[in-house]
Amino acid sequence: MSHPSDKLLEEAAAVVSEEMAAFETEYARQFVSENESLTPLLSLVGMPKGKRLRPLIFFLSRGLLGRIKSEGFKAAVILELLHAASLVHDDVVDDSAVRRGEETVNAIWGNKAAVLLGDYLFARVLALGIELNWPGSLQIISRTAVRMGGGELRQTLTGKGIDTTEADYFQTIRDKTAGLFSAACEIAGLSNGSPADRQKQLSDLGESFGFIFQIQDDILDLMGYEEIMGKPSWQDIQNSNVTLPMILALQNSAPEEKEAFQHHLQKGLKKDAEWIFNHIQDKNGFDKAREIAIEYKDKAIELLYRFPQSKFRAGMKTLIEYGIARKW
Repeated sequence: MSHPSDKLLEEAAAVVSEEMAAFETEYARQFVSENESLTPLLSLVGMPKGKRLRPLIFFLSRGLLGRIKSEGFKAAVILELLHAASLVHDDVVDDSAVRRGEETVNAIWGNKAAVLLGDYLFARVLALGIELNWPGSLQIISRTAVRMGGGELRQTLTGKGIDTTEADYFQTIRDKTAGLFSAACEIAGLSNGSPADRQKQLSDLGESFGFIFQIQDDILDLMGYEEIMGKPSWQDIQNSNVTLPMILALQNSAPEEKEAFQHHLQKGLKKDAEWIFNHIQDKNGFDKAREIAIEYKDKAIELLYRFPQSKFRAGMKTLIEYGIARKW
């Protein structure tokens, strides 16, 4: 099922269509093994079925700084591999059976094979990172991987109760989601030899986009758009994860309402998810979360307009608009 926001993503990707096509060719090579028995497993994550936002924002960021150089596809592959590895592990942690409308690795092959596949992909990230000839790039990649793991651990250990704060939430998504977008933009600046202040502007732009993306993702999960998103809805409730719409709703809740919220969150059944959804809506949690996402959109565009007008700037603006309008 398509959505008007899909057109925005297509428009943004069209700006760097040649680069994205070359990326897909290089990315597919990472899932070819001399051991044929691994092919069915590797093909599950190697097929071109994702949004490819990390490579896309990488190439658009390089364009902001001038002409895109011919090299750089390996960096884009590393970014997408790191994302893919984290998703494989996330599906195990969340016990997810579907992603992007397809059965997950753990649903088909079991948790053990899925964990090992995620580990293999992380190893491929390390191997490719060593091959990059941009001083400092491997440090950014390794720092980002550590932050992603730390964010996942933080959410598992501390992000499951009604005492979770906005600061807790943003620290977690800064590490889990926004950090990889930030790294993509920062490496783009590094690869073009741009000065430190330009790299910082790109890094901040990527982080702001990551916040937009994750807030919208959390809203969509609670809205229950399972058919559109291509993965089970209400996963955050089922996993007792407290996200921004919940936090904002709880800020306006009476003590007895917070107690009821915690009770339904811990049970995590369909009727509990419906109660939580209705409570968030009654307390304007969704509207307030969207307002914060719009603030980050405005910040991202302000950072973007510090770069000269070009087709790449227009493409990045379209991508930012997609981030807040998307339905999957």
